[in-house]
Amino acid sequence: MRKLASLDSDVVSYVAMPMFHSNCFFMGVGATLAVGGTAVLKRKFSASQEIADIRKYGCTYFKYVGKPVSYILAQPEQPDDADQFDAFLNEQEDPGTKWSPRYIRLSTSLPVTETKKVLKRKLRSERWECEERVFHRLAKGERLCCMSEADREALRASFVARGRESALI
Repeated sequence: MRKLASLDSDVVSYVAMPMFHSNCFFMGVGATLAVGGTAVLKRKFSASQEIADIRKYGCTYFKYVGKPVSYILAQPEQPDDADQFDAFLNEQEDPGTKWSPRYIRLSTSLPVTETKKVLKRKLRSERWECEERVFHRLAKGERLCCMSEADREALRASFVARGRESALI
């Protein structure tokens, strides 16, 4: 169980689903207790409180199946979401080659094939020129900021100024 969840004694698990759900009991509370971690137990699930609670208690793990995740993702964005995501990236022990992205596009749904594979070429072709929120980092080490329309136009203009507009087709 603990190997499956990749947990250790430093884990702080957030458990808000009913204990009669086997997934909650075994992969939430059970896995946490098996490694000697800390479990934050909520009396009932609240999508509007989820992220605030996770931040408040410093949770590092939660386990959900199905619909609750869609409720959480449907919550209104918070002003510090980009900072929290940036902090999460910086805390990763082995971030690999994709360590700290310069551009991050937040999507509620991704274009997929009939077999549910993500259409990366479509995402690449839309770039930052889309209706969704895109965060960018002006320079290495700086914080992520939400791109404004002026930022998007300036980025496109920089491609044109360098004779690279063919990369935008």
